[in-house]
Amino acid sequence: MEQCVIEKWTDKGHGRAFHEGRVIDIKGAFLAETVQVEVKKGKRGVKKGILQSIKIPSLERIPPKCSHSQICGGCNLHGLSYSSQVALKQKNVEKLFFTHKVEPILEAQDPFYYRNKMEFSFSQDKEKRKYLGLVEEDSRGKVFSQNSCALCPEWMISTLKAVFDHWCTTELDAYYLHTNTGSLRTLTCRAGVNTGERMVILGLSGNPLYALSYEELKGFQQAITDANKCCEDISIFVVLTHVEKGTPTYTSEIHLSGKDHYKEILCEKTFLVSPQSFFQPNPKQAQLLYETAFSLLKPNSADRVLDLYCGVGSIGICLKDRVDRVLGIELNRYAVCDAKRNIAINLMENIEVIVGDVKDVLVQHKDAPFDSIILDPPRAGLDEQVIQTLHQMQAKKILYISCNPKSLAKDLQLIENCGYKVECLQPVDQFPQTLHLEMIALFTLKNL
Repeated sequence: MEQCVIEKWTDKGHGRAFHEGRVIDIKGAFLAETVQVEVKKGKRGVKKGILQSIKIPSLERIPPKCSHSQICGGCNLHGLSYSSQVALKQKNVEKLFFTHKVEPILEAQDPFYYRNKMEFSFSQDKEKRKYLGLVEEDSRGKVFSQNSCALCPEWMISTLKAVFDHWCTTELDAYYLHTNTGSLRTLTCRAGVNTGERMVILGLSGNPLYALSYEELKGFQQAITDANKCCEDISIFVVLTHVEKGTPTYTSEIHLSGKDHYKEILCEKTFLVSPQSFFQPNPKQAQLLYETAFSLLKPNSADRVLDLYCGVGSIGICLKDRVDRVLGIELNRYAVCDAKRNIAINLMENIEVIVGDVKDVLVQHKDAPFDSIILDPPRAGLDEQVIQTLHQMQAKKILYISCNPKSLAKDLQLIENCGYKVECLQPVDQFPQTLHLEMIALFTLKNL
């Protein structure tokens, strides 16, 4: 046991101490705290410290709302006051974009219980003890049995507990990727925050040797239903993941009960979301994100807009009333089906969504006269070919919405090299209790 003082933050949101010539990173320890830690033995370099007690706490430390905060990899800033979280994120993002002005972070309305989707993992150890929950920090995939969470609504934890209790009455094994054995992979809970609708998805192995019987499926369905008696029409699905050597991994769905979607309301528009489609994980902040982005874009009624990586069409549909035409491109076929339904139920005209890889489909439209291009790429950012095509298209404005500021920082310079200048960098805190931020970047063509 060693006592040390936290002198700085790490990139992961851990506290870092410098003690007797060693660098020690400690999850759950905050800046300026004096703590007692157990230092793990390991190779040269940064050591991992396990927080044992806090001798002198930070003035910004608040009581935790989750019993797993010291081990869970879900929220490293949990226990730090929200104002201090925002200050830390602001400092980090200003350091990342040090050559540009960064606007103050738009803070979250609700820093707790905001997520509309949680994916929990089934796991077993060598002694066949069962676990269902999130993954421990820096554990190489070790799952802990979860009984609380400060990020999601309580019903998701109640459902997790019910499914775990039922699993413990069966002989079924958790899935093990390296040998493609076992049955149970994941439990995913999704919710319409503004509608109260719920969806639960049981992720199973697609290996037929480990398929569940009809009675086994019904057992899990009943456990989920019993845990959600207050919800009149909960949607329950099975998603099978098929893994075979030499064959691309693919999924298939079984619809057990309820509707084939859940409904969400965003910017006064209705969205139907199916089990495997992406939707903004914090809808309340997503509305603020979109309204801020549109305010920066300043669209007019004659604009033609290209919406890349459009998902279920949420950005284009929310924007459509302010512009003339929207064309969306999305790789996920499930999301495109949802987008087309969402266009129909919102009675939209002059909006279309095409399925395909953005880098391939975009080339086919490089000569089309788009006034603005909206980018909402995955965490990795933009493909080099996409940037090359954007350079050829020379749209007047590019609106980039990023879930990973580090990827945006990389792409920002490349977009500037295409003849654009940065008009605004606006961070939005979609993910309190974590270091993650959503970023809006507006680019305009220099030669206009």
